[in-house]
Amino acid sequence: MDFKVIGHDAWNRHAGIKTAKGICGSGIIDGMAELYRAGIIDRSGRFRKESASSRLRITDGKPEFVIAWGSETSIGKDITITQEDVRNVQLAKGALYTGAKLLMKRLGIEKLDKVILAGAFRELYRSGKGDGPGDVFRTAI
Repeated sequence: MDFKVIGHDAWNRHAGIKTAKGICGSGIIDGMAELYRAGIIDRSGRFRKESASSRLRITDGKPEFVIAWGSETSIGKDITITQEDVRNVQLAKGALYTGAKLLMKRLGIEKLDKVILAGAFRELYRSGKGDGPGDVFRTAI
């Protein structure tokens, strides 16, 4: 498992952590981008139930994708990305977009020259590790 402590340049690759406890926010976003890229979720963010993955399942009538089986975690429970997780990211993305558009309108700005990310998202995005969380924001999800 790789992780990076904010404020430090190096990724920790062998820090003795062998199993996961959960998924952080940037992990959900990165996971969604990978699920979209693999065709497990569609353009609207819905899980494609016909996907041929043993990790895609229906629990209580709702689809979810297993990131780590309970036997692979330190909590003994499966770690999943659910339809609700996908919808929450979509709502957050919509809220950020709407807020930015309203602010631009109020300031009389039609086009942004650049967007500056902050916090953990910025660190992951600039790390060069994969495509970073910006990936899901570039997709139509």
